Amino acid sequence: MWCVDCGDELPAGDPYWKRRCLDCFKASKRLQGIPPPSLTLQELMARYDALSVRLRETEEQLVLARTEMGVIDPTMLKLMISLCHPDKHNNSLQSNEVTRFLLRLWKESANG
Repeated sequence: MWCVDCGDELPAGDPYWKRRCLDCFKASKRLQGIPPPSLTLQELMARYDALSVRLRETEEQLVLARTEMGVIDPTMLKLMISLCHPDKHNNSLQSNEVTRFLLRLWKESANG
């Protein structure tokens, strides 16, 4: 196969869909205004590692915040849901809102 721009032969191991040699491919990207990658693999890996550390720290802070807020006993939470359920309060907006909130707490407590 041959490069569609310069006519040079493409390496034998290249995939069938490749239409340009590497030099022509890079030149076509420059013409399209696509900048070359500005970060090296090592720089990307360093950024990834830093973000991973920040994510772990944030998750730990979230766990601590939830622990400090306290935990509602699942039995009490179930009772609260049944007491404020919209079916018992003429489908009021307030009962819907509180029930949604309590159900969200229920799901979070079930997921740990």
